[in-house]
Amino acid sequence: ERNPAAIVITDRAGNIEYVNPKFTAVTGYSLAEVLGKNPRVLKSGETPAEEYRRMWQVITTGQEWRGEFHNRRKNGGLFWESASISSILDATGKITHFVAVKEDITEVKQAREKLTEAFNFNRSIIANASVGIVAFNASGQCILANEAAARAINGTVPWLLEKNFRQLESWRTSGLLQVAEEVLATKESRQCEAHFTSTFGREVWLVCHLSHFIRNGEPHLLDVFIDVTDKKKLEVQFLRSQRMERSEERRVG
Repeated sequence: ERNPAAIVITDRAGNIEYVNPKFTAVTGYSLAEVLGKNPRVLKSGETPAEEYRRMWQVITTGQEWRGEFHNRRKNGGLFWESASISSILDATGKITHFVAVKEDITEVKQAREKLTEAFNFNRSIIANASVGIVAFNASGQCILANEAAARAINGTVPWLLEKNFRQLESWRTSGLLQVAEEVLATKESRQCEAHFTSTFGREVWLVCHLSHFIRNGEPHLLDVFIDVTDKKKLEVQFLRSQRMERSEERRVG
């Protein structure tokens, strides 16, 4: 009666013989309203029929079944419950009843869904961002990369995800490796410019913002960068043109 979980006891055919007060609080149905009825009064149509078949196959063999139902309350509202259903045996080992212990997990489910939506939304933002984004764990292994990061080196996201920044020649020659180690050691963000030739032969100029973050209790490195290669090439061409003009003026003069 005082159990914080909802309890339902049925006969072997599945007809309800008892529900406790918590069942009434969760579903809105009193014992009098469900007495002699099947728990299917709670069915919403959201739980696949296959799940019910699997449940009956398990409990009619005397085993315990654990799972989740997406049910409907008396007032029409949907709710999620986690259930454990076991059989009750007589002295001869014959199944006489089933007992279900259920917990309302609606709030937990909703929280998980919101987190999943937020996570997927953030993943979408990262994937479609115009800036390059790469993240590494403390050992240096890449755990995240977007298309903009791959385009910057003429590479691919799968290729980046296989790499360890401590093993990349471009990070050593450009000074990025030293900056990354400093960020991980001091936990202070740094901005720097990196110039290198990628493994795929592209000359690259990047303006990088490196920062430290914690994931699963472990330190990680995030590199958000802007590809300024085209801008730098124009600057180089402009400076070269100016030098040629000054050289020509001196020659003529």
